[in-house]
Amino acid sequence: MNPKQITSQENPKFKAALKLLTNRGRQQRDQIVIFGVRETLRAIDAGANIAEIYICGDILKPEVFASAETRLATLGKPIWDLPLNLFTRLAYGDRVDGMLAVAARPNSDLSRIALNKSPLVIVLESVEKPGNIGAVARSADAIGATALLLASPITDLFHPNSIRASLGCIFSLQTAVAESETVKLWLLQNKLSIVAAEPDAKALYTTVDLKKPTAIVLGNEARGLSKIWADDEVQCVRLPMRGLADSLNVSVTAAVMMFEAARQRIG
Repeated sequence: MNPKQITSQENPKFKAALKLLTNRGRQQRDQIVIFGVRETLRAIDAGANIAEIYICGDILKPEVFASAETRLATLGKPIWDLPLNLFTRLAYGDRVDGMLAVAARPNSDLSRIALNKSPLVIVLESVEKPGNIGAVARSADAIGATALLLASPITDLFHPNSIRASLGCIFSLQTAVAESETVKLWLLQNKLSIVAAEPDAKALYTTVDLKKPTAIVLGNEARGLSKIWADDEVQCVRLPMRGLADSLNVSVTAAVMMFEAARQRIG
């Protein structure tokens, strides 16, 4: 496999890839960008529709490229080799290992979500930080959650930092995006018990039955959940806080509740 060289910042391929670092650029092209060897390979293994691969021969370890070469060759997609000064403009951040991929945006239609007999669905409403979305996706993958839904999103589900924070695990999950009203209606129509994390709830998260079909709902980092979730159809729970802090990071709260669900289901 002989990657093609790109040496100029005026190259149309490079300029097109650079635009994918912005939300507008990704929306216009309906594509996403995946940073990292591990993340790229996990996307491939999950069936992502890869358009092209970019590598940097100056920093990509030969043995790493050799181990990935068979899977990359099977794709039959172009591979472009960039010099370090161009590659670092694409792969922003502090963990650059010499590979990134451009892929078609996965379908995020709620109607495509398939539920098993005892689903566990994670819902994030208006979470702002893509790193939190990625961290939740990583935990959801770890416990075998059925799906991850973004309700009334204000950031891109497949933001490069979401993908990176998930270590590529986001591609192993069923994911969907919809407005909160639509998500809640879908949960109720599919007879899922809705359990929402609220710092001032009376019930502790360990006291609810998470073995039955359940949706765990978490809200915005600063504002929490919207009023849509404040009714008798939603059971609010809290984590015990014995120190000065009155809440945890949304990704930590999600992980604690997901692993409690996993504990109950195993037990």
